[in-house]
Amino acid sequence: MKRTLLLLIVVTLLLGACATQRQKLSAQASMTFKSANVYYQNKNLEKALE
Repeated sequence: MKRTLLLLIVVTLLLGACATQRQKLSAQASMTFKSANVYYQNKNLEKALE
């Protein structure tokens, strides 16, 4: 029983580690994302959604 539980935890950790790899944004996409966040924080929603 303990061995099965340990194996299940290890498999869950391995799957979780694989799921965190994400694609990097291009330079233009990163700049657009940051600009949208600034506009959103300043409550300028029309400009943020452009």
